[in-house]
Amino acid sequence: MKALIISITFLTFLFLPEVSPLFAQDHKILMEQVIEHYQKIGQSLSKGSTEEVTQHANAIITATDQIMKLQEGLPKEKSEQFNMLMKQTNSYAKRLVGSKDIEELRTEFDVLSHPLIGYLNTFGSDKKYFIYACEGDMTMWIQENKEPQQDPYCDSPCGKIIDETVKKGD
Repeated sequence: MKALIISITFLTFLFLPEVSPLFAQDHKILMEQVIEHYQKIGQSLSKGSTEEVTQHANAIITATDQIMKLQEGLPKEKSEQFNMLMKQTNSYAKRLVGSKDIEELRTEFDVLSHPLIGYLNTFGSDKKYFIYACEGDMTMWIQENKEPQQDPYCDSPCGKIIDETVKKGD
């Protein structure tokens, strides 16, 4: 009996570390998709276009739904903040669906930017991102490349880099 308990304990510790790396790998892949779709929305808005915003917002909603189902593998101390950021991202992306009003979409895109910037600052990414701000009203956005600048809040580039993300471990 004692040998059985030792074997079960050993197997539990053997397989337990697999949960967190699986979570990390899966959520990072999905978050890269979220940020990719977010950037595509920003690129459309920077051109004064509302085309495909709903499509990309729906992709963000789908990915964040999947991410929230993976949350069990996250260490408890990060779980609450992670859940809040994912729920906000999901909720704010829903506000982009169906609208064709460019100014409304730009306002909602600004709201969506905040939890994603919070995510990158807290949990990091395997990619480097630049955080831009529009100098007039300090609305922010995430952009993978330094140039060309793509200000989603107006039809011409007018922002500047205020921060860049760093790779962080889970």
